[in-house]
Amino acid sequence: MTRVKLSQDELFVMSLCERLTSAKVKDVVSGDGSLTFIIEEKDIGLAIGKQGINVRKLENALHKKIRMVAFSDDAASFVRNLLLPLQARDVSFENGAVVITGTDSGQKGLIIGRERKNLNALKDVLRRYFKVEDVRVV
Repeated sequence: MTRVKLSQDELFVMSLCERLTSAKVKDVVSGDGSLTFIIEEKDIGLAIGKQGINVRKLENALHKKIRMVAFSDDAASFVRNLLLPLQARDVSFENGAVVITGTDSGQKGLIIGRERKNLNALKDVLRRYFKVEDVRVV
């Protein structure tokens, strides 16, 4: 678990999302031309909006791909939320490592990503909230 400092741009984007959706935004993570909003679990439906209208509004306003993820205090549930729409057979938290069991080799490849890009991004987000040393896909 690390202490996270948000830039002024990130605070602005979080504020914009909260104003548009009326949902409580916990965090925002910037990626390759995309933004991932970590939303309080009870507000995820409100944040996405009917048929994804709020996500589309944010994408048009910010000119970036937007993803909404529900936060959970349970590390395994949070990992499952981060992986959506991909499915994992099992997610366990053992000795500071998250072990993800994929359903097949295709799913495992998508979870890992080219040059471990997806796996590293997953690990960075998890380290913000949990004491995670490593993320493994088996």
